[in-house]
Amino acid sequence: METIRLDKVLKEFDQKEKGNVKDAFSVAIVLKSGERRKFERAVKVGQGFSLKNNEMRGVLEVDENGKSIGHPTPVSIWSIVEYNNQKVVL
Repeated sequence: METIRLDKVLKEFDQKEKGNVKDAFSVAIVLKSGERRKFERAVKVGQGFSLKNNEMRGVLEVDENGKSIGHPTPVSIWSIVEYNNQKVVL
């Protein structure tokens, strides 16, 4: 599996347009419980607080037509372990 640096992931993520299905990506995170959760297709979304100041990003899982499957999820940048099928490294 190829690797990608976390700083590059964040740079790419921050360039994406909120809610744009053309900017969809896949991301896998590790929850506080230790469970691994993968969003096969997700888009960038905002949250009700400053995500950058809190080292978080907002994601929303969508289907192939761009309709939401779940709800907006705040994700800690430190919990990201995979991005677009590449292993995330520091």
